[in-house]
Amino acid sequence: WTDEEGNELGNAETLTVAPAEDARYTLTVTSASCGDASATAKVTVIELPRLVMDSVGLRSREFQVENLTSSAYEYKVDKSDWQASGLFENLIYDLLHTAYVRDDYGCQGTLMFIVKAPEYELEPYVTPDDDGVKDKWSVTTLLEIYPNANVIIYDRYGKQLVELKGSETEWDGTYNGHPLPSTDYWYTVNIPEIDKNYSGHFTLIRSK
Repeated sequence: WTDEEGNELGNAETLTVAPAEDARYTLTVTSASCGDASATAKVTVIELPRLVMDSVGLRSREFQVENLTSSAYEYKVDKSDWQASGLFENLIYDLLHTAYVRDDYGCQGTLMFIVKAPEYELEPYVTPDDDGVKDKWSVTTLLEIYPNANVIIYDRYGKQLVELKGSETEWDGTYNGHPLPSTDYWYTVNIPEIDKNYSGHFTLIRSK
């Protein structure tokens, strides 16, 4: 075996090489009775696919290949199954993730990333007077970030008034259909995803 510069690389039947760029290698077979015969093999170097990431939602990320070297790619994140789409949803916050891509040559690239949880703030007051401004105490942002969060509202004596979770993201200041008076109300927030509990209070103000 010789390379393009004529350097001898070995005399076994097979040759294993890992060139940094495309290269040609020549195998020459010598026979005392039949003379010499040779053949040249070209090795094409395929660059490892490089991932780039785009944020398409609070928990959604889409991955694409920056240097297209193939016509087909598969993706996965962490221990998920390989899939043709580069879109992954419901990623866990504040955890180091690893995204993988592989092409139809079997070459594989990786990208490590963290999905940071955005800040949220619960409303400090609510004015349910039907004027279209802060008529409901909203926890929409919290439940967008942590959809499994559980919010319970109490009166000043510790009586539970309402429990908000899932698609329930607002409270209109009533209990069993009856308007509650202007005063402070307390809440507790349980976020099982990060094993955290929070508490606080807000003010209900009625102008009529």
